[in-house]
This record gives sequence, C-alpha cells and structure tokens, in this order.
Amino acid sequence: EDGNTVCVTTATTAFPTGSVNVAIISLDTASAFIASQSNGHPEVWKEEGKKAIDKGLKLKKRVQKH
Repeated sequence: EDGNTVCVTTATTAFPTGSVNVAIISLDTASAFIASQSNGHPEVWKEEGKKAIDKGLKLKKRVQKH
C-alpha cells in the first residue's frame, strides 16, 4: 500500500486493485492470439488459451471476494 491505493492480498502477494484489469475473452480469441505469437501446434494453442482464460476467471473471482 502507498497510502492512496487499496490493495488486495492474495496467498502470494498484494497488488493494487486499480491495476487489475480482468477481461473475459473467448477461447477462439485466446487461441488466435497465441497462434500469432507461437510456432506451436494448433491444439497446443487451444490448450494454452484455455489455461489463460481459466487463470483470468480465477483472478476475477478472487478480486470480487475482496
């Protein structure tokens, strides 16, 4: 905390709530982005996109609890 910023404490760290910007994107969108960043196989892109979406949803739930 810097005195002017509310922080959310998680199991591992604290971060200013003002910096949290959780967006919900489709698996297709995430997969397309990963595909543009990687030379991997399309099924790998899809799985990595799903993992990214799952992490974002978990973070959003944590933030909403506080």
